[in-house]
Amino acid sequence: MKSIVFLLIFAAAAAANPIYTVAGLGGLGGPASGYAINSAGTVAGWAQNPSGNQQAFISTSNGLKALSAASTDGYAYGINDSGTVVGTTYVNGMAHGTIWSGSGATDLGANSYAMAINNSGQVVGGNGSAFTVVNGQLQSLVTPQGVGWSAAYGINDGGTVVGDGQLANGTFRGMVWSPDGSVIELGTLGGSSSQATDINNSGEVVGFASVSSGYQHAFSMLDGMMIDLGTLGGGSSYAYGINGSGEIVGYSYLAGGGQSAFLYDNGTMLDLNSLLPGNSGWDLLDAYGINASGQITGEGLYDGQLSAFLLTDPPAAVPEPRMPLALGVALAMIALVRMRGHKHRLPRASTAVTVAARSAGWVTDRRLAAGASQRRAAELGGGRGEARTRRGGLLVGEKPEWEQRPTRRKSQTVLETSCVLPRVSGPQLRSA
Repeated sequence: MKSIVFLLIFAAAAAANPIYTVAGLGGLGGPASGYAINSAGTVAGWAQNPSGNQQAFISTSNGLKALSAASTDGYAYGINDSGTVVGTTYVNGMAHGTIWSGSGATDLGANSYAMAINNSGQVVGGNGSAFTVVNGQLQSLVTPQGVGWSAAYGINDGGTVVGDGQLANGTFRGMVWSPDGSVIELGTLGGSSSQATDINNSGEVVGFASVSSGYQHAFSMLDGMMIDLGTLGGGSSYAYGINGSGEIVGYSYLAGGGQSAFLYDNGTMLDLNSLLPGNSGWDLLDAYGINASGQITGEGLYDGQLSAFLLTDPPAAVPEPRMPLALGVALAMIALVRMRGHKHRLPRASTAVTVAARSAGWVTDRRLAAGASQRRAAELGGGRGEARTRRGGLLVGEKPEWEQRPTRRKSQTVLETSCVLPRVSGPQLRSA
């Protein structure tokens, strides 16, 4: 009897920690990052070419297909199920929001950033104000009184938009814009900041918000309740993508330093590196997008090279007819637990904070003002040993920069090259 109980416990643990298959997406001559993924598993992102420029891409069965010109920088941030891609290209050093479709590229104008697209073809982004694209024209989204700069980062198929805005005191808050024109200003997790990055068709919002210590934690929000998703042991974590089943992806700092991509599912934050075969050769750093099938894209180190990845969760095992009873029950339990479909579940986590309009201000991991100690504390992990490694944030009007950063890889310290994204249409704020 004890052996059966042990086997069932082992089976449940295996179910909670599936082994993913991982595939590199190739490159254009240098490092690559996957950022968004559609239902077909097509990934959009950016990759460095031999000239040192970043090019927006989509993945194909034959490798990466460049969307933007090789002579300038380009980034793809969103893709829908029709294969239409949105992002940003730089023309003479100035950002231009761009839509790539079968008919070619559409330029949304100077000093604009296109960040997301839904399956109806609605595009959102920022140009100093959060906007949607209506009949080919940029239409600003209304913000609460006292909010100046704003930007949109995600949109669901119902037309609900998420992003953030800057308050009169210089801090930032997550925003949710409804199709009826109303807007909700998000609260925080006890600190002074929040940012909404994505939303699924059930209206579940994800992003990150500061806690009282100055660190930032990934959050999920559904029905007016903001849930602290915690971390993988370090001070800060950041959520960037959510699918219809409520599976959330992002990255977190680790207790021993460095960072890892995570999957948050059924109330637990899992290090995606722990869900890979031991000999995969990968160190997954950031996860940005997840589709309805649970496929995940992001970036990581493969034998020391920064590369875009695609994770696929294999189907659960089904017991053979002649397996011993205990093993058959255990594997059946794996199949049962592995079944997804918690579409409307509220993520379980250690802290729940009711969203309140106009609660204290905040900052993001990539929008840092020189001389602002609280913002620097958030970026640097409160000065507690978490080095700034993110490109995830979008500092407006500033071209992405390449920097050397240390990251964890087994017992070694490896220098990797990563892209620091520009903040979408916002104030010029930089770390000291």
